[in-house]
Amino acid sequence: MAILPFKKNKKSGTSSKISELKSPYFKKPVLPKRVLKREKKKFSFLVPPARLKAPRKSRRKLWIFLTVLAAAGLGYLIFFSNVFNLRSWEIEEDGILVNMDNPISQIIAPLKGKSIIFINKKNIISQITALHPDIKKIEIKKIFPQKIKIVFEKYPAAANIVNIFGGNENDITACQTFRKRPGGIQKKFLIDSIGFLSEENSENPELPYLKIGTSEVLAVHSFVLPQEKLDYILKAITLFKEKFDLKIVNSVYKIREREVHLCTEKFFEVWIDMEKDLDQQLNKLKRALAKLDIYQTPLAYIDLRISGTNSEKIIFKKIGK
Repeated sequence: MAILPFKKNKKSGTSSKISELKSPYFKKPVLPKRVLKREKKKFSFLVPPARLKAPRKSRRKLWIFLTVLAAAGLGYLIFFSNVFNLRSWEIEEDGILVNMDNPISQIIAPLKGKSIIFINKKNIISQITALHPDIKKIEIKKIFPQKIKIVFEKYPAAANIVNIFGGNENDITACQTFRKRPGGIQKKFLIDSIGFLSEENSENPELPYLKIGTSEVLAVHSFVLPQEKLDYILKAITLFKEKFDLKIVNSVYKIREREVHLCTEKFFEVWIDMEKDLDQQLNKLKRALAKLDIYQTPLAYIDLRISGTNSEKIIFKKIGK
């Protein structure tokens, strides 16, 4: 039997060669060349990687353009337009709107028409506090687009000041009688907790009364009494009421002597040295109550200023003696 030579059929044979894939998104099967040509046309709709990156770049450029446009618009509104220009303001003290004809409004008025974005709040506060040192707390709020609000709080009133001026200061006593009146003129003020005369021709019956004698009338809106001196006097009035259950109806501050004289509801005076410890002087009187009945004895004054070796010694004078 003859053996016929084997011939390869070129038409029906398959190629073992794997075609290179141009797209990473599709894996081509091993196909004949003719089939591969048809497959290339069939899958030509697939987008190459280079084309996928193109829209991302376009979006980035778009965002950059929009950002620049927005910044330019904002810059125009801030620097060139009058959208944020100051047109009105409010001034509020302790929750109450203040009349616009006050000195604080005069500080704000020159800023009208300027952009509130660039208004320096610290500069305004420094101007206001320089004009009103009795302001305890102040806040400036920017209300966009064209308004600011100033809210402030003053130091509270602490006492009534009775200024007696133009007369003899030595004649001023805490418990003034009708038989002896000092010369001069009286004028009333309110003094706040830091020693600043905040109001003139005004008084508050709920606050202590303090007489001060001067050669000339005191000036309102000025400091007339150091805060530590005022605190000492107010503390003396409070402690005396607590220790002896007697109300202080009046007092006088002796500037030269550096003393405070208290007038009790029994109408006798208590003289206190403001250069010495207050508690020691009052406690000395407390210990003397066993021998001196201040509630029943008609007294003119009690002097607690004695110190040194006779620190327990007190001087008093009865009425009529």
